[in-house]
Amino acid sequence: MLALITVMCFDGCMRLLPLVVSDEDRDELASWVRSRTIDHRFAQRARIVLLAADGVSNRQIGDMVGMHYNQVAVWRSRYGEFGVDGLYDEERAGRPLVYTHDDVIRIVALMTETPPDGATRWTMEALACRMHEHGCAISASQVWRICQALDLKPWQTESWMTSHDPDFWEKAADVCGLYLNDPEHAVVWSVDEKSQVQAKSRVNPTKPARPGTPRRRDHGYQRHGTVVLFAGLNVHDGDVAGWVTDSTRSTNFVEFLGDLVRYTPDGLELHCIVDNLSAHNTPGVEEFLDKHLTSSCTTPQPMHPG
Repeated sequence: MLALITVMCFDGCMRLLPLVVSDEDRDELASWVRSRTIDHRFAQRARIVLLAADGVSNRQIGDMVGMHYNQVAVWRSRYGEFGVDGLYDEERAGRPLVYTHDDVIRIVALMTETPPDGATRWTMEALACRMHEHGCAISASQVWRICQALDLKPWQTESWMTSHDPDFWEKAADVCGLYLNDPEHAVVWSVDEKSQVQAKSRVNPTKPARPGTPRRRDHGYQRHGTVVLFAGLNVHDGDVAGWVTDSTRSTNFVEFLGDLVRYTPDGLELHCIVDNLSAHNTPGVEEFLDKHLTSSCTTPQPMHPG
């Protein structure tokens, strides 16, 4: 009986008093527990403090939050000493920096320089080699990590074009208007040429497929020169018109315009959107347009450099 009484008194002496938490801290910690965006570890520590303030023992708190009671005692003590700030992680020493701020700046500066001879752009390996020349031993993979952290992408290129055509916006409005607003009693064709199309044929004819054997085609081919494809897209119906010829000279363009005129039903106007190829602005084209003025007209795209 004496031993039993001694153990009970010992256990009663070891029970911790409820943790003292101010009303302001209690409101803040309660918001941590309710939050769906805060890190789980902070919500867990806030719950430990709130349970300790209600007089729950460390062992019970550990069972409730899924943490060893010794670690529960650590966060309980941290709050008692530092308040809410004690629930944040302390800064850790960690591994010292291998590459200094100057090394990172040098990598960024190298990317703004001309790539090595024979290269079209900087690669991670080339940057690492150049850094070695400057006395910084760095791997290509580490260069990639630095570039990723700074959102540097030397392998990507963006281009732009500046128009010097004084009538750019007026022409752009005409072209966009034809695409967006289908004119009444009219057909709109977008016309262009594809030059230098290689005319090729297989040395041996292709053999058809048979049961158990796929279609077989000879790898070798013969060249028969190049051809030019004139093509037109009906921008509102999706119809396509094409014509294969030998060059992009103006007479061929006029002949293709004649085909489009013949494709256009009677009573409808014909609008052709073309680029600024010189073959589109010859006297022969103007003569054709004057002859078919009631049925066709061309809308040149805005001028651009080159």
